[in-house]
Amino acid sequence: MYKYYSPNNFHFVFDKKTIRYTQPAFFNDPFECSPLINEVVCNELAKSQLNNSRAKIEREQLKAIPKLQRKEAKNNLKLLRGMNNIEVLEGIDSFNSNYHEQFQEKLKDLLNKNLGILCLTENDCCELMWAHYAVNHTGFLVEFDVSNSYFDDRKGDSDSLRFLRKVEYVRNRIEYSLDSLTAESLFLHKSKAWQYEKEFRITKALCDLNCSPDSDVYTEEFPFNSVKRVIFGVNCDVCLVTKYSKIIQHEHPNITLQKAVLDKKKFTLNYQNIVN
Repeated sequence: MYKYYSPNNFHFVFDKKTIRYTQPAFFNDPFECSPLINEVVCNELAKSQLNNSRAKIEREQLKAIPKLQRKEAKNNLKLLRGMNNIEVLEGIDSFNSNYHEQFQEKLKDLLNKNLGILCLTENDCCELMWAHYAVNHTGFLVEFDVSNSYFDDRKGDSDSLRFLRKVEYVRNRIEYSLDSLTAESLFLHKSKAWQYEKEFRITKALCDLNCSPDSDVYTEEFPFNSVKRVIFGVNCDVCLVTKYSKIIQHEHPNITLQKAVLDKKKFTLNYQNIVN
């Protein structure tokens, strides 16, 4: 897996050995972590729970009625149940219509205040990502060995955070009720417009990360032995290439160092090994 970096991240990655987990509000996709909620309360679930609770009460009540009168009582209860259910469900529809957008905004706000996301990609040579995330090819690309235990730090089988998961790209926004929301619907569904990124993600609670005192940036130290390769961008400053090539080769000689160069015939990039 790979991550594209801007040049101002050289210090954080190679000197401090830290990696950033970004809140959804800072992403460049305005639909990020904003599932479409059409129901605050699920009609079908409410109806099922309503019927189950009533059935229990009705069974207790029918026991107190003489056997000869129970058939008539059951018919009356059935009629009342249908009428009351309609009234309840109409009330739920009205509640969903008036408040689903407010709940959607509140959910997005909660995610931004409590969760950070690490984004990696399968795409190791994407000119668009070099342009966007590595600031016009002036940054660098890191290849990680995701078999390292750092990339799967689940606390149990039910843990939906702390491990690498693939993003699914969909054509249309999927509608949810609050009770049907999952980790996939919150963090792992994006528009097909972004599918060239071939993204994987790890999500962690901000309270488990380190926050810079003078900014809203959350980071975490990561095992540097998980780094396999570093590629400097086509337009990366020569001084930065020289400086960090020496640092990496001295401290971590097993890491492959490369420099991106323009292909002479095709619209593509080639990666050439750096030898000092």
